Amino acid sequence: QQLEVHERATRYGNLKNFIAILPSSLEKSLELLFVKDGLPLQRYEILKNAVNFSEVERILDKMYYEFAKANGRSSLRAKVLLDANIQDDNTLTDIETGEMDIVLSWVDINKDRVNYINMDAICSKEECLRLLKDYIRDEETTQKKHFRVFG
Repeated sequence: QQLEVHERATRYGNLKNFIAILPSSLEKSLELLFVKDGLPLQRYEILKNAVNFSEVERILDKMYYEFAKANGRSSLRAKVLLDANIQDDNTLTDIETGEMDIVLSWVDINKDRVNYINMDAICSKEECLRLLKDYIRDEETTQKKHFRVFG
């Protein structure tokens, strides 16, 4: 566990909005790490044989799609507007900013070995859920499967 975050001049890479699919300490689970630039990280433990994705959908709506639904705009356009609003508003605490820097640094270093979905390239919640279900239900996800969606 890293206890101190050192000052960093820039963010890491172009990956800012993504869902990382990571091994879990629980045997039949995976950990989902939801990252959205300007928002606190969200973690969610999900069973590999999960049938109910309602909590995952709630997190997706809250972090990536809520603005689009509230304003009746297309997802991509709304996402751009939300990103602009987030950058104008300092919503993260110092601890949350440090946590985000640690995660972005780790993902940038390990991006060729980490399963993730690039949310900047996903236009619909349904497409995102389909990819997540595919990852979660594939028994080889944590060993070698590295699907990535690039924009």
